[in-house]
Amino acid sequence: SGLPACALCLSQVAHDIAKCKSTTLWNGEPARCYRGDRGRIYNSSTRAVICLNWQLVKGCSDTTHNSRHECSGCGSQNHGAQECHLAGPSVTAEKS
Repeated sequence: SGLPACALCLSQVAHDIAKCKSTTLWNGEPARCYRGDRGRIYNSSTRAVICLNWQLVKGCSDTTHNSRHECSGCGSQNHGAQECHLAGPSVTAEKS
């Protein structure tokens, strides 16, 4: 199976996705979100905190927190980064 998409750049190439601060998507297009100093992901337009768990494979069912359930890639509230049409091509992890 391939690697998960990074919540910020949507790349599926191996890199430290917990610390990625890319300002562009994997394809060079501008990213719609940015990572703050404490590791949170923010919508660049609204400055609202985006739910990181929503971007992960497991998703998020918490309805009590203030972080928004919107895709960090395209802004859809129907899916997170893993299901985004803007996510990079799936890359299989190399075994070392």
